[in-house]
Amino acid sequence: MDYAGYYKADGPERADRTQFISKTDYACTVDVCTWFTKMASDGEWEKIDAERIKLVIFMQDEGFLKEGKSGIDTLKNIGSTMLHELTHTIQGGRSEDIGSDCYGWKCVMNLHNPRNADTLAILGVALKVWSLGYYVDFYGTINPLSAA
Repeated sequence: MDYAGYYKADGPERADRTQFISKTDYACTVDVCTWFTKMASDGEWEKIDAERIKLVIFMQDEGFLKEGKSGIDTLKNIGSTMLHELTHTIQGGRSEDIGSDCYGWKCVMNLHNPRNADTLAILGVALKVWSLGYYVDFYGTINPLSAA
């Protein structure tokens, strides 16, 4: 991404970040920023396990989630972010970032587009949640499978 051009842009031009992203015919690599790996190594990206899911369910039930975020959105981590980025490669199916800033459960559900990279990343998180005995409902809320 041309960050210098992006940060110099203003107004509507800056709103369309796709014009600052370079694409090649041979998308076989992913650039990983140092801040990204530092966040992961500092423990700011938590793993998805039963304890974390129980905490998210508590946060959902008590209304502690950030406005506009669903339970599944709070489970995104380095694994889901890497999955998102890897789906852009040839091997990952050359998915795209469809829409302007279309990330998270709500946007994915509104798009209904399997070519969107975050759709695939959210699917990965939802499958991990399911493998631990929980499911995600239409609103992105996490529930025990026994409640289904």
